[in-house]
Amino acid sequence: MQATASQIRVLLADDHKLFRQGLRQLLELDGDIVVVGEAGDGQEAQRLAADIKPDVVLVDINMPGGDGVSAAREILRVNPGIGVIVLTMHRDDSYIFQAVRAGARAYLLKSASAAEVALAVRIVHQGASWLDPETAFKVLKEFRRLASQSGEYARGLRDTLIADRQGTLELHRSYVDAVGMLASLQEQRMRPDELAGKILEQTKRVFRCNSACLLAYNRWENKLTSWASSGFSDVLIAAITQEVGTALENGALPAGTVLTVSQDKVRSLAGAEEAKDIDEALVIPMMAGDALVGVLALAFGAQQKPKVEERLLLVSLAGQVALVLQNAALYRDLQELAVAEERRRIAREIHDGVAQNLVHLMMKMELIQRMLEKDPDRALQEVVYSRAILEQSVQELRRCIQSLRPPLLTEGSLAAALYRLTKDVQDQTNIITHVDLPSEDVNISTDAEVAIFRIVQEALNNVRKHASANNVFITLREDQRDARLIIEDDGIGFDAAAPVGQSHFGLRQMKERANSIGGTISIDTVAGSGTRVAVVIPLVPKPR
Repeated sequence: MQATASQIRVLLADDHKLFRQGLRQLLELDGDIVVVGEAGDGQEAQRLAADIKPDVVLVDINMPGGDGVSAAREILRVNPGIGVIVLTMHRDDSYIFQAVRAGARAYLLKSASAAEVALAVRIVHQGASWLDPETAFKVLKEFRRLASQSGEYARGLRDTLIADRQGTLELHRSYVDAVGMLASLQEQRMRPDELAGKILEQTKRVFRCNSACLLAYNRWENKLTSWASSGFSDVLIAAITQEVGTALENGALPAGTVLTVSQDKVRSLAGAEEAKDIDEALVIPMMAGDALVGVLALAFGAQQKPKVEERLLLVSLAGQVALVLQNAALYRDLQELAVAEERRRIAREIHDGVAQNLVHLMMKMELIQRMLEKDPDRALQEVVYSRAILEQSVQELRRCIQSLRPPLLTEGSLAAALYRLTKDVQDQTNIITHVDLPSEDVNISTDAEVAIFRIVQEALNNVRKHASANNVFITLREDQRDARLIIEDDGIGFDAAAPVGQSHFGLRQMKERANSIGGTISIDTVAGSGTRVAVVIPLVPKPR
């Protein structure tokens, strides 16, 4: 639209087209503001700003092709006279300070009214700055904190220390016989503390000892804490912990050694009552590579003392216990990571769909309110349109809720779950799904089934939102070594060489899921000719 000399020329930069359309309508109602350009990503915003030289740029933070803060910084580098307003859904302090440091003169949330946004545009156009009271308070508080540090710039939070978990987590084949009970326990996918308790019970049975305990070593605090105990009293655990601590300080507990604590030593540390049934206690360091994970302590009576060969087996067993417990801890961490990934996926879907629709509807309601007297017929049309958007949002929310947990993966087969998933897509859209699956279950692990389901779910989500496809073809086949999943659509495709931004987050998720189960994934696409996703998963028999 051409602007008159008295109008404020505005460029809108946001990757959600519906939001841009609604905001344009509201900003242009009063006549003194005109939108002269719209950009869907950061690079396009920079190019348009350089070409049309608007008075004010409204930019979102999260966009493909460069984030909004970087785009704002580059726009101001080329044209310092442009007023930049960050208009986003993020209230985080870090985003506010990044925007201010990049040169933005205003920072607003998308929940702000149209009148508030228009006011900010007018104020910024006059060369002034505008912040809502809460944002202004945060900025002033940060400036005061920096001033109190004698001008030194804040360095941010200290890096989080992450424990080194390098090294193999699979049991060596040469030790399978010696640690068969560990392998059996590990397959049950217990929590580390529960697994430790089971290991102690089995160890007592195998080595015929009175009692046993596992002590975990915290290398950051250089101390031992009780991990699990079977038959060890608190007094005896404290005594063993003290003895092991002394040995560690003196360097007397290297890998492959067995520390022997005599009955007299137990008596002196824990008292006669604790020592009466103990002829000796053996303490074996549990090593994972060169790192001490903890110690395994066993107490034996006079008739139970292990032979030399059994002590060697204990040393081997302690090393395998360390690996199994580390493996359990990593599996727990992976489960927590999977939960976090699901939360991010749902948050992204809500942000890209329902949240944007609600913001758009909020603007529509304000538009309808202002048009009721001026143009009732058009206001009624907007009501009908808004209802359709609301119904779409309800469907999106229902789909998000259903995707939180694939119930048919626990209640039935992978094929049944995929048929149900594709049927839901076909029922909710105009996309025809063509599914070709084996008549019998594919011989893959349960984790691989979940990964395949999620990859298909993410691929269908991308097709719904971005592909403009009429058909989707899903094929799953199994040969002697691998299972192969193919997902093809006849949509518009995309430019695979384009910068990876927020809109490609789903592709990254699919790649991460394939990698997590030892598989590979390839994505072939050309703008205008559809997309083909191919996943290869190694066959792993399910535990019986």
